[in-house]
Amino acid sequence: MAFTTPPPRKSGSEDRQQATNQIMQEVSLIDDFVDLLLKANSASDLCRKLTHSDLTSAKTFGAALFAIDQQARLQLVGSYGKGTSYSGLSIWDEHPISESVKSGRYLFSKLRGLDGVEIGIGCLPLTKESEPIGVLSLFSPMGTSQELAASTALPVISKVMGMWLDAVSLIPTKSAPVVSDTSGPESLTERQLTVLRLMAEGKTNAQIAQELILSESTIRQETVKIYRALGVHARSEAGKRAKHLGIIDRVAI
Repeated sequence: MAFTTPPPRKSGSEDRQQATNQIMQEVSLIDDFVDLLLKANSASDLCRKLTHSDLTSAKTFGAALFAIDQQARLQLVGSYGKGTSYSGLSIWDEHPISESVKSGRYLFSKLRGLDGVEIGIGCLPLTKESEPIGVLSLFSPMGTSQELAASTALPVISKVMGMWLDAVSLIPTKSAPVVSDTSGPESLTERQLTVLRLMAEGKTNAQIAQELILSESTIRQETVKIYRALGVHARSEAGKRAKHLGIIDRVAI
């Protein structure tokens, strides 16, 4: 009969050292995330930084950040790189982003990109006081695993990013208009983008009308359409949302 020698047991000091090393790794990961949030000047800039950072897989080719409005709809507040269609999504839909919100945990799945090719999507619900207020999505080729998936620091990262999302006023308010399935930032026309840019510079409707050689009534109508497309109800919110979506570079209002 053959006898096998059992593997040597780890000493208590080795176990403690291993646990300490793991804790230090998680603390370092959280610290890197906080540093990234502090350096990001918009939601789209955060998505860009995450896509190219060491915090995500080297094969990550896109990211998107969503806020959950009062109708439980997922409002895109920032994106970068390659992704998929998000129009009309709510947390009740059968979609990886929606499923992550309902489950309250990180979820990795697959879906078809805009070019019809299957891609991998990792979704992390973002919380405030244990309630979901947004979602971070990372896109990569099928078969690519995200290092974040195995991190025990995910609950902390979820809360920290939720705090950032709330602090930069990207959570839609109760009185914000409902955005229809056919409306969104991508539906803004060239003229509406020009009006939005002038609004962000602090100009009044009268000043914008004079500069564009249009009536004030036309500018007011365009303003309403801009609010609807961005899911906001005030000029200041429109400027902030447009800045974080990367539509405009600066906000003066």
